[in-house]
Amino acid sequence: MNPVSRVAPIHGCALAAMLALSAAQAATYPTLLGYWPTNEGSGTTIYDFSANLNDGTFAATTHAPTWSTGHTGSDIGLAFSSAAAQYLTIPDNASLHVGNSSNKPFTIGWWAYDNYSYYGTAWCFNSNNSNGGRGLFAQGPNYPADSHIYTTYSSNASWKMTNGLIWTANAWHYLAVTWDGSTIKVFVDPQNQTTPAAAASKACTASLSSWGTLYWGLDYTASADKFGGSLQRMTILDKAVATQADFTSLSAGTHAAQLGYWSGLGADTNWNSSDNWGGALPSTRRPLIFDTSTALTNNNNFSANSKFAGIQFRASAGGFTLNGNALNLTGDVVNNSSAAQTISTPLVLDGGTRTFNAAAGDLSVTAGITQAASQTNGLSKTGANTLKLAGTSTYSGATSVTAGKLLLNAATLANSAVTLNGASAVLAGNGTVTPALALQASATLAPGVDASSVGTINCGGGLSLNAAALSMKLGSLSDQIAVTGDVTLTGATTLAIS
Repeated sequence: MNPVSRVAPIHGCALAAMLALSAAQAATYPTLLGYWPTNEGSGTTIYDFSANLNDGTFAATTHAPTWSTGHTGSDIGLAFSSAAAQYLTIPDNASLHVGNSSNKPFTIGWWAYDNYSYYGTAWCFNSNNSNGGRGLFAQGPNYPADSHIYTTYSSNASWKMTNGLIWTANAWHYLAVTWDGSTIKVFVDPQNQTTPAAAASKACTASLSSWGTLYWGLDYTASADKFGGSLQRMTILDKAVATQADFTSLSAGTHAAQLGYWSGLGADTNWNSSDNWGGALPSTRRPLIFDTSTALTNNNNFSANSKFAGIQFRASAGGFTLNGNALNLTGDVVNNSSAAQTISTPLVLDGGTRTFNAAAGDLSVTAGITQAASQTNGLSKTGANTLKLAGTSTYSGATSVTAGKLLLNAATLANSAVTLNGASAVLAGNGTVTPALALQASATLAPGVDASSVGTINCGGGLSLNAAALSMKLGSLSDQIAVTGDVTLTGATTLAIS
């Protein structure tokens, strides 16, 4: 089974134990039905980062929304002009049919900034329904009659809530609607409440029976009901959440369901087992996130060269060993755990320079790193701890080290010029750098894998030392620096001998 891909979307006792496991997973990991973080910043598409890939498309010409700043002031959202009737659409898809005849519970949350509205239609379900049903939408605070969030209209009148829900204009708010199968609730800024209290609620056991294209910005008539303001980061889950922790992580885009979290609760340790990811395979648009101590040695059995937006080891992660097929990195690798992490699956740099951040613990890559065909991609080493490389890496972009140690474990960087910059940057171990190696601003070259073992660093295209440092061990066996080409010394070079 393949992960979801932008290129080819793919739309007795033992039994009791399996059922109990499934129930535990469902309780812990709600399924992400739709997630639009609106972080593209350009173009006319908002991508759905869930596995369902229900992308949204801007309306044409003057009716298209524009990219703007989000709720933090440094992130990205979408601005809608009510005067220009700006909107976008998301095609009807069964994966988004919450509250349907199967009574699927849900949470829908989004950031909204309203600076003008008549009805303020920030979100519309059921918008192609011939009865005029608008589904779920936010009533704007500037509408003089009854500021509130409607939860349905017309044919779905049993869901309609008209008991005023006030949210102030000209300010960002996180709005949420939940339904647990019996009660629909609406929230304003629940992430700021220790015990989130619904601003309005209504008993409702009816199903939302009809669906259509989803609209952001106005209703399906593209006329009277218009939204003026900004929207950002909309999420749909198949569970009615209620805690401050859930609302906080949803509003921040860091909820387990919004990311590709490894749970390791499957019957095997394979990556293409959905039970190992909380019930749904990770989307190629999201990073793979490891934050448990379960199934620490596991196997990438997705198709070779499947793309993922990076690998993250969270602070709570144990020491993982990732094996299996090659994967293409369209994002960065970071270790925020104090445990050392080992990546044995071959890595392919894809789409640009990738950062390997050994922030809290070491990273070890045991196979040579390559790059996607017809690309020139580099590697940036950051973080105070060690990145250990083995094998022959053939990527041809530059390698930079600005913090911590890059340790060559019988490794060869065959086509990458390496630059170290800063007092905390160290190149150590045994290996070869081609075409050139440059050290600047008190960076250190220290052959050998540790203080007690000697090593050799081969420089295949010259060595440049600019106010740098050499750390060498001398004795019956000594460290060596073997240079083919010129050695250039600029400024004072410090030599430490042990």
